Amino acid sequence: MTERARKEERISKTKALALFDLDLLDTFEVGTFKGLSAIHRYLFKEIYDFAGTIQTVNIAQGGFRVASPLYLETALAKIDAMRIR
Repeated sequence: MTERARKEERISKTKALALFDLDLLDTFEVGTFKGLSAIHRYLFKEIYDFAGTIQTVNIAQGGFRVASPLYLETALAKIDAMRIR
C-alpha cells in the first residue's frame, strides 16, 4: 500500500467513525441518491475533488473498478426507488 493510499484510508475511516460517534448519519437524507451523495462527499471531500458527484469516466483504484458510468444512472434510479418512506 502506498503512502497516499494509507493517508486516504486514514482520512476516510476517521470520517466514517465520526458519522457514528457524532450522530451525523441522522443529518443525511436516507434511501436516496441525494443522501448517498452527501455521505460520499463527507467521507471523501478531503481526498477527491469529485467526491459526491456523478462520474462520467471509468474510475478504478487498487484493482477495484467503481460503478461504470454506463450503468450508473440505472443504479442510481434503483437506489432512489428503494427509498424508505
